[in-house]
Amino acid sequence: MFETGILQPPFFSADFPVVMNYGAMGSVMGHELSHAFDDQGAQYDSTGKMQNWFSNASMKAFANKTKCYADQYSGYNVTNVGVNMAVNGKLTLGENIADNAGVSVSLDAYLKWAETNNPPRKFMLNNKQVTDIQLFWIAFGQVYCSKQQPEALMMQIRNDPHSPGEVRSFAPPANEPRFATAFQCAAGTKMKPAAPCALW
Repeated sequence: MFETGILQPPFFSADFPVVMNYGAMGSVMGHELSHAFDDQGAQYDSTGKMQNWFSNASMKAFANKTKCYADQYSGYNVTNVGVNMAVNGKLTLGENIADNAGVSVSLDAYLKWAETNNPPRKFMLNNKQVTDIQLFWIAFGQVYCSKQQPEALMMQIRNDPHSPGEVRSFAPPANEPRFATAFQCAAGTKMKPAAPCALW
């Protein structure tokens, strides 16, 4: 769920190229929808009753596959808080999964929409030409641009189930092969790891 007040830049604007709205607001929508299919959403059945609808085998498979995300995010350190602090991949697991799922499904939705709407495929950004897919990822990353006091960032890392914005901007793209293709990332680099995490 999200409030209608979010429907403003950098998340959404009627003046943005459509692809930017998919990269930004579309990813938020996909994020929230994906929570219905994670370990939290599994606790409520189709009528909203608090009843786990995952089978034991599904829950075990889910835990096994999501360990990749927990390990990945725990390997990220945030260094601009005065001390070197690692992200808690277990604390932030549910939100990290939703970030990854949300951006992936939003890109799927944009590509499906583009099949029948013939949108522009090239854009000028800071005097440089970018493709629509590159602009999608730029819009996604821009959503998480932020500035925090060191104390606030340290508190977030210790207590908040959301990863810091810096990490949210690059971790999901690192797991998405279509980012690496769009920006021609070299294999084995931070943005094109040998074994990216994937759940669905």
